Amino acid sequence: MSYQLVDADGYVADIATTSGLAALQQWVVSLEGAVNLKGFLGMGAALMTEELVAEVDALELPVDPVVRKTFLGLREALHNCDVVAIISNGLE
Repeated sequence: MSYQLVDADGYVADIATTSGLAALQQWVVSLEGAVNLKGFLGMGAALMTEELVAEVDALELPVDPVVRKTFLGLREALHNCDVVAIISNGLE
């Protein structure tokens, strides 16, 4: 299964496989801070705020190649979201 990022206008980008999203969530939970990103991943949705984007942009890149690829895709997609960001499996 794969996950997409959608916003108020619809589809934004493909962002992760099931295993990639799980690995990203595990990495984010291990970080100190990253409160906005943790909330976004925990809820699967967030209002697009400057704080969320700035927090994601400020994070050091993950070492793990799967987590890095997923993180970079999410970071780029967040820059293209308007009003709200929602993680979707395409079915819900």
